[in-house]
Amino acid sequence: MAFKFLSRPEAKQRILRIDLARTIPAKDKKGSERAVVVTAEADRLTYYWNDKSGDWPFHTRPHAPLRVLAVAPQHTLLMPWSRRNGVAVDGELAAIVFKRELGKEDPATLFLDVLAWSEVDAAWRFVTEQKPIAVALDPRPQGVGLDVWAWLTGADLSIVVQTWMGRLTSGTLGHHRLSRVLR
Repeated sequence: MAFKFLSRPEAKQRILRIDLARTIPAKDKKGSERAVVVTAEADRLTYYWNDKSGDWPFHTRPHAPLRVLAVAPQHTLLMPWSRRNGVAVDGELAAIVFKRELGKEDPATLFLDVLAWSEVDAAWRFVTEQKPIAVALDPRPQGVGLDVWAWLTGADLSIVVQTWMGRLTSGTLGHHRLSRVLR
């Protein structure tokens, strides 16, 4: 079956970027894939997944409207969003890691949203729907760059992001255990 195009029913999307991850559920012996697709727009992220009918159900994470343009590496400190969102899926868990200002007065922060697969509903349950988890990096950087990568191994989440430590820039690899989030 050819899947339908993913879209929001209320209006066309003005998508700036699409990031995705896919997995084959461990319990599914037929090997049907599940995809998590993240679309980034000026004021929200939308998390889609495919279902057997070809439809694309979704969850939404609103945020403050995007602003500021980075034209040099040091400008990424001022840019309150990540152009690449880290999307990772492993079996029954999905993680989306992103840099955003959630509200107009909020500082730009690295955040984590978690989805858990519900076999009963055949859908991803939005575990962090009320509020995403602020990702603490140690040592605390002066700022975070534009791109975020993430991968899951079981409930272990690894995140790679550029960080600014004073006048120096470096890559940071963070590890988080999602089983604490799911309790």
